[in-house]
Amino acid sequence: MFKSKKIIVASVTSIFMIIFTIFFSAYLNDNSVRLTAKQVGKGVEYTAKLNSDVKECGIVEDIYMAGELYSSRLVIYNDSVSADKNYTEHGSLDYLVHSAESGSFDGLDFIFRHNESVTSTSQVTLPRESYTGCGSRPSFMTAHNSSKKQFRFKLTADDSFNLLTIAFSTMEDGGIYANFDGKYAPNEQDLHNDTVIVYRFVTSSTSLRK
Repeated sequence: MFKSKKIIVASVTSIFMIIFTIFFSAYLNDNSVRLTAKQVGKGVEYTAKLNSDVKECGIVEDIYMAGELYSSRLVIYNDSVSADKNYTEHGSLDYLVHSAESGSFDGLDFIFRHNESVTSTSQVTLPRESYTGCGSRPSFMTAHNSSKKQFRFKLTADDSFNLLTIAFSTMEDGGIYANFDGKYAPNEQDLHNDTVIVYRFVTSSTSLRK
């Protein structure tokens, strides 16, 4: 009787260990991207843990005008991901608006800090010469989750996630449309603004520069 019980216990333990090993291996080899993001000032900080099939990552800048996509370009590019199977990417996005003497806004600099050591600044060419107002928000923040200090998301090896949305107004009072109750930005209400810039984090299992 006791020998039989020991055999049964040993068998159950072995089965449990096999199941645990399978699930743990699947977790380690998961090709998902675990993205953590938070608001910092008027910008955004993020940490992305890239596993398995992710070969490259970067930041894409999409500019919308009158609700339509005006331009799209890859502004930050990292092709060293594949050298490390469990690569961790740290970055922060910020911006500086150029103010004219008239009080209007006539330009913007995009500021990216990589792994807290390298800072890259690029001037953004806006569709119009000047705007009356400017505002921004983390693309993933809504009225329902705005109290959270940190946000976690799961992406695939070929995916995209909006991080920061910047809106420009041409209205006389400089007013900005924003709908925090709706979906992540840019939603329909956000795109009511004259010009909208969206910075999104992208991953690829092949190449981003196709």
